Amino acid sequence: MKLEIISKKENALLERTEVLARVHGYEATPKRDAIAEELAKELKCPKEALYLLKVTQPFGGKAASVTAQVYKTAEALTKTIHKKRLLRGKPKEAKPVAQKKKK
Repeated sequence: MKLEIISKKENALLERTEVLARVHGYEATPKRDAIAEELAKELKCPKEALYLLKVTQPFGGKAASVTAQVYKTAEALTKTIHKKRLLRGKPKEAKPVAQKKKK
């Protein structure tokens, strides 16, 4: 998988950098986690301060467009992004199955 940074835009008010990137050279569409690791390595930032906003790929295409936000700290990320959006792309924990009551 090859990652190519297309543009970077600094947003000082929200303490983040908005990044557009292109991912290509893969067999199957990579998982969000794998893309985040590659992007963090390329930008030399901690993975905890990186949020993937969108990963899109045209039908049948061999390249995906990535929109990401890199925050200065992990605290700035949690302060700005809603909790439910932060759980996106993370593995789900096993939920206990509730027993149904018989009438």
